[in-house]
Amino acid sequence: MLRYAAVAGHKLQKAISACELIQVSASWPILNRSAVPVSLASYATGADVTEQKLAERWEVPAGSDLRVSTRSPAAVNIVFGEPDAISVQVDWKALPGSLPRFAIHKANAACIEVSEAVVESDSPAVIHAQIPARFCSLDLATAGGDVKLEGVQEARLAVRSNGGNVDVGKTRATQATISTGAPGSPSPGGSLSGNLTAASANIWTNGGSIHLSKFLGKQLSISSARELLAAVIEVPSLVADIKIDAAYAEHIFIDSGGLKLVVGELNCRPGAAMLQTSGAALEVSGLDGSAVLQSRGGPMQLRVHKNALSVYADSGGADIACYIPPDLVGHVSMLGRRLHIPPDLQASEGLQGRRMWNVMELQGSQREDGRLSGRQPMELSNSSEEVQKAGITLDAGLKGTITVQQQSWLAAIAAKQGLKR
Repeated sequence: MLRYAAVAGHKLQKAISACELIQVSASWPILNRSAVPVSLASYATGADVTEQKLAERWEVPAGSDLRVSTRSPAAVNIVFGEPDAISVQVDWKALPGSLPRFAIHKANAACIEVSEAVVESDSPAVIHAQIPARFCSLDLATAGGDVKLEGVQEARLAVRSNGGNVDVGKTRATQATISTGAPGSPSPGGSLSGNLTAASANIWTNGGSIHLSKFLGKQLSISSARELLAAVIEVPSLVADIKIDAAYAEHIFIDSGGLKLVVGELNCRPGAAMLQTSGAALEVSGLDGSAVLQSRGGPMQLRVHKNALSVYADSGGADIACYIPPDLVGHVSMLGRRLHIPPDLQASEGLQGRRMWNVMELQGSQREDGRLSGRQPMELSNSSEEVQKAGITLDAGLKGTITVQQQSWLAAIAAKQGLKR
C-alpha cells in the first residue's frame, strides 16, 4: 500500500518502505558521526528528499547495554559484531533542511542509547546495530516497527514492538521479556519467531502468532490472549497460531487465547506445564512429565511418552484423541459421550464424584526377557524398585468423543513423516 504525506510548502511525497531501505543498506559502513545528507532523490511526484544517515561506534566493556526507543514504526536489525564495541547506524529520508530526527549517545560507560526526537511516521527509518556476541543486553521499543536479531547471548533481552513482528534469532538470554502487542489496541500484535532459551521468559503477543523452533528455560510464560482493554471477544483464529517445535522447562505456562496451539515435544520434568486455548485446537505431539491441558471447546490431540506422570486433559466437551506407548504403566481415566479404545484393552466403570468414569489399567508390554518394552531392565521378582506409574485423565464432558490408541515412538515418527510428505 502506498502512503502520501502533505508537507507545508512542498508537494506530496511517497513514503518508501522499510524493506527498500534494508535492501539499500544490506552492507553498511560505520563511518559518519553525525547526520549527513548522502544523496538526493526525486520522486515522480516532484518532491526532493535526502537520504539521511547517522552513525556512531563506541567501545564498551563486557556487560554493556544497547537501548533503542522509537516513536515511529522504525525497523530494528541487530547482528553480532566486534567483541568490545557497539556500532549503530540509522537510515531514513527527509526533506532538505529538516531537523535531525534521531540521536545516538553514550548514557554511561556501558550503555548506548538511540532515541527519536522528531516523529515522521510517513518516512520509514531503519536502525542497524552491531553488538558483542556475548554479555550485551538489549532493551528495544518501537512504535510498530519490526525487530530482527541475530541473537542475544548470556544477557538480558527486552522487546516492546507495539504491533511489529519480532524475530529473536538464536537467543540464549538470562532473562527475556517480549511484547508484540499494542496495549489497548483492538488489532492483533505482531508475530514472534526464532529460537529462544532463557532462565525466565515472559511473552505477550495480544493475538499475534508465535513460531519457535525451541523454547527452553526454567520459568517460561506465553500469553497470546487479547487484552481486556481492547474489548475483543476471543474467537478461534483461522490464520494465526502458536507453534513450538520443542519446549523444555521446569515450569511452563501457555495461553493461546483464540489461536490454535501446537507443541511438538513438551518436557516439563520435574515441574509441570499448563497449556490452554479459548476454543481453539490444542495438540501436543510428545509429553514427558506432568501437565494440565484445557481447550474450552476446542478439539484436542495428545501423545504421551512412557515418562508421562500426571496428565489432565479437559476439552470442554470437544473430542479428544490420545496416543499412548505400549510400554506405558499406569491408568487412563476417561469421561465422554463415546469411547473408542483398543480391542485388547479393557475399561471398567467407576463413580468418581457425581459422574461415571471409565478407567483403563496399563501394565506395559512385557517381553520374555523380563523387561518392559522400552524401559530399563527390571528384576520383577526381587527388585524393590517400582516403575513410576502414570495417571492420565481425559475429560470430554458429556458431548465429546474420546479415542485412545496405542502407538510406539517409531510408529509416531513414521506417521509424522507421512504427514510431511
